[in-house]
Amino acid sequence: MLSIGIYVNNLLNKAYLDHLSTLKELGYQDMGRNVCVSLKVPFGIR
Repeated sequence: MLSIGIYVNNLLNKAYLDHLSTLKELGYQDMGRNVCVSLKVPFGIR
């Protein structure tokens, strides 16, 4: 059975700082928009 997935992080590209970030004091923001597409094809011997 073929499986397709779509995953999105920070869809609206909003600027934010992670409170655990070690670069917080320097003002570096976290990564912007990230879109991933996955395709799973099973290979099996019957």
